[in-house]
Amino acid sequence: MKKFIVLSIVLLMLALLSVAVSAETTVDLLAGQDIEAGTVTVSYDGGVLCVLYETEGDWKLVETHFVIAASPEEIPQTKKGNPKVGHFPYGDDELGEYDEEDNLIGGADSYEECIELLGLEVGTYIIAAHASLLNLDNIIGYVPETDPEVPIYQQETGWGNGTEFTDDRNWAMYFEFEVVAP
Repeated sequence: MKKFIVLSIVLLMLALLSVAVSAETTVDLLAGQDIEAGTVTVSYDGGVLCVLYETEGDWKLVETHFVIAASPEEIPQTKKGNPKVGHFPYGDDELGEYDEEDNLIGGADSYEECIELLGLEVGTYIIAAHASLLNLDNIIGYVPETDPEVPIYQQETGWGNGTEFTDDRNWAMYFEFEVVAP
């Protein structure tokens, strides 16, 4: 009987250890506060966290920045509570496309970054996903200094839709990401 109990406990412990945590969350990527410009999908398979930005329509990614934290307070912020995007540890600043005169003329349709995060426990995490976006369908002017034929496109800040950091004029957001046992 003792052997059976010990064996049962060992088998139960092995079963619990073999359970990998997993999760996936998708939110709208908002441009300029209320324009749906695509999505941000966060997934976790028990060892690797991936963040996928995907634009829709004529929206393009110029830059991305993101951070994962246990609470909003752990995200780099100013004294007023606005996020310090330049201090986010992940993303890409070089997704924009430029012509010979260094005019911004395009960007990426999607960007994915995967990071190894072994041992992320079951629970709720906070993701702040920022993007610099370009709308190739909305020309707001032309570049007179170099070439009046070169368009200037609408550019907007983007955030993964969620809860605003502060109640002031900065609309920066974060969203919750739930890691669950399958």
